[in-house]
Order: sequence, then structure tokens, then C-alpha cells
Amino acid sequence: MGQSNRVKFTVPKVENFASTDGKEAFLWDSDTPGLGLRVTGKGGKSYIFRYNIGNRRNRLTIGSFKTWPLPSARQEARRLHQLLDQGEDPRKARKAQRDTEGANSLRFKEVFEEYLKANKARWSERHYNDNLFHSRSDGGVLWPMLQKRLADIDQQTVNRWAQNVINEPVKGYRNQGKSSKLRHGFMRLRAAWRWAYEQEEYRPAMASPEIFNNSILRTTVPAATPKRDALTKEQLNAWFDAVQKIENPYISAYLQILLLTGARRNELTRLQWKDVDTRWKTIWLHDKVEADGRTIPLTPYVEFLLSRLKKANKWVFYSKRSKSKHIEEPRIQHKKALTAAGITDLSLHGLRRSFTSLSEWIGAPKHIIENIQGHKPQTTSEKHYTVRTVDLLAVWQDKLEAFMLENAGIQFNAEAAEEGLHVVKNGR
Repeated sequence: MGQSNRVKFTVPKVENFASTDGKEAFLWDSDTPGLGLRVTGKGGKSYIFRYNIGNRRNRLTIGSFKTWPLPSARQEARRLHQLLDQGEDPRKARKAQRDTEGANSLRFKEVFEEYLKANKARWSERHYNDNLFHSRSDGGVLWPMLQKRLADIDQQTVNRWAQNVINEPVKGYRNQGKSSKLRHGFMRLRAAWRWAYEQEEYRPAMASPEIFNNSILRTTVPAATPKRDALTKEQLNAWFDAVQKIENPYISAYLQILLLTGARRNELTRLQWKDVDTRWKTIWLHDKVEADGRTIPLTPYVEFLLSRLKKANKWVFYSKRSKSKHIEEPRIQHKKALTAAGITDLSLHGLRRSFTSLSEWIGAPKHIIENIQGHKPQTTSEKHYTVRTVDLLAVWQDKLEAFMLENAGIQFNAEAAEEGLHVVKNGR
């Protein structure tokens, strides 16, 4: 092990200590148990601590001689010796301390990025993109919190953030949804924090997730209220009339089919021609719940609407302007149509809600409608035993389509229209 001796440490003695044979050398402090000075053959010096656990001798580095004053090294050696007296392994205690110090220096942004990476595979694309949207640097509701150190976030920090969001100045009509913005941001903040708290490397520097349970947040963060927007039977005539007058044929057809299928907005925007099977009268949709997607009936009028669209690319609802080359934002045209129809407060998701509501007029079984719309099964029977074929779903979806068209004043003869239908081969 090279030369070794024991003396009372003084600043001059530790400064002048050096290896005499070009090999590793040690100097031990006679006043502080376990404290030593290690010097390498090249002259590097560091304070060390030596201790025994059972029959095994251990040594760990306290720190460089250049950065650790002698009094500080003595104090650290005494602390480590005290841990040893308490039955703790100083090496493990030091590691835990360094882990905590490392976690303390982390910004929440770094942890949030790891959270996204760890969960991306099991999330839907929409959920992942929503997290990106709310954490973006240019106005994302979570951005102020992501800039803080993990160790600096406590209950008061979260409360102040929520109050700042709800009190920010109004900047036009787009900012009137601050309550919704805060609610969605809060849910994502809380979910990310709970995930991080379950990770051993982050927990030492984190406050408990209980910081999200307090009266101020319950008052500030608005509870989600069920949306009630939906078309009534009496509004169908005006709505169809206005939507059919939209000049863009892809948006006009998209909105009508969104109502007639009860599909989710993004399920339909990403519909490809290969997913439409005119032989077996089916449409395959990407599904938010089922990874394998779902197949729904291709009803007569929906098929008629599709037959009138030009196949500009692989997407059914083509858009020349969007980067994806399919419809991305149909709300603008929909709002104009609603104004023309004299209908207020109807979202795109309200069309999906309308499908459910209007189905009650024809007495459609609840579970049939849920199957068509891709709702997650709730009962054991629905999950494991009930298998409904597309032709059974078509019985009720055809009836619902006919009901909507009748009340919209649309005269449509499926057999007569069949001659002009555009056949799309199923390429799936």
C-alpha cells in the first residue's frame, strides 16, 4: 500500500506530505478516527475515511485536498464515524446524500421529460401530444413550473402557480378558457409528480403528492363539468342545410360523417381510403381505446358522401394547406355553418354526443351505440363474452342514419344512389 504513518494533522503537514517513491502513500490523523490523506504517485491529494464493518476494511473518499479545508474534512470524518456508531454503512449514507443533492439540483423540466419518455409507449398519441402542448415554452400552462428546481416545489409553489394562471390578463376571446387551461394543466402536473415520486432517484428531493390536496387548490382549480352541447331533432334540418353549403367538399362531408358515425374527431381526420371497404360495407378507424382499432358499418348515406370526394392522396379528408395533407382544423368552417343555422354552442365533440342522444329516438340499445362509438366496455360480460358483428351494428346505425336524414329533410334513396357510388378497394 506504500508508505503509511500517523500524525496529528496540521495544515503545513498535509500540505507538505508527498510520495517519496512515486507510489501511493497515506497519512493518518491521530486526532480524528478514520481520517486520512491519500497522495498518488503523480501528486494528487484527497482526504479519505477508513472504517471497518465486520471483518472487512472499507475506504471512501471525502474530497479533494484542494477543495476541502482541513476543519471541514475533520467534521465530515466525525459525521461518518457517528453513522458507523449508529450501525449505518457510511458509504451507503454518502451515496444517498449525493443522490439527494443531485435530485435537489434537477429542474422539474428534466424529470418531466423522463416522465414522457417512460410513458409514451402506453399512451395514445393524443394524450402524449396534449402533454407536449401544455409543457411547451411558448405559452404552455406547465412551463413556469417546469423551470423550477424539483426541491423548490412545495404546496405554496403549486398554489401560487394555479392562482397566477387563473388571474392572468385576458388577451382576447381565446383566453376565456383559462379555467379549462388550468384544469388540464393541473391534472398533468399532478400525474407527472406522482410518477416522479415513485422513482427512488427523485423522491429524496420531492415533497409528497399531498401538496396537491388542499383547500386553496380545490377552490382555484375548477372541477370538470359535463358538456351538454348536442343537436336536437328539430335542429337537424338547419344544421345539415348549413353544413352542406360549406364550399370545401372535404370539410362538408367530414362534418356530416362525424355526426352520422359518432366517431371521435381525430379518428375521422386520419381516415384513409384503404380503410373504407365498399364490398363488405365497413370502415376501419384508429381507436383511442383499442390499439387494434375498430370496425364500424359503412352506412348508405356515408358511402354516398364518400363517393363524391376526389381521391387526392391516401387521406379521405384531404387538405391542401395542412402539413399532414389531411383535415386538421374543421372548427372554423363549422362555426360559420352554426352561425348560418342559428345554432349556438355546438362543438365537434358535441356531434359525437348528438349521435348518442339522437339514438334514443329509435330505441337503439345502449351497448350497440357504445360499440359503434368505441366506448370502453364496463361489465365483465361486455369485456369477455359479448361479440357483436358489424352487420348487427349496421341494423341500428342504418336506422339512426335514416332517422337523421328524415328529420333533416334529406330525400335519399340508397338503391338509386348505388349506381353512382365510387367503389374503393380495401387495401388493408
